[in-house]
Amino acid sequence: TIMRDLRQVYTKLRVVLIPSKSSTSRYDHEEVLAQLKDWDLWGPLLVCLLLSIFLSVDAGTQGALVFSAVFLIVWSGAAIVTVNAQLLGGSISFFQSGCVR
Repeated sequence: TIMRDLRQVYTKLRVVLIPSKSSTSRYDHEEVLAQLKDWDLWGPLLVCLLLSIFLSVDAGTQGALVFSAVFLIVWSGAAIVTVNAQLLGGSISFFQSGCVR
């Protein structure tokens, strides 16, 4: 089950970070939308953790502060985007917004 989860995370990260180059066809567009609607939190969590770790390693003695600040800023940004989308009339949940950031 871990390999299945890792494959799903990889597929969803690839859809978000590198959209298909031939997205002009209707089938590809619908496939991308289906992937985005089937959200999970593993991909964004891994990306956020990797970013926080890489930046904290380079920070030296302030590593713990940098790690926590980056982690907090990223997830607070997702919350702000969600609130903004809901105020503009969208129907998106916090978790769905956090997964597509």
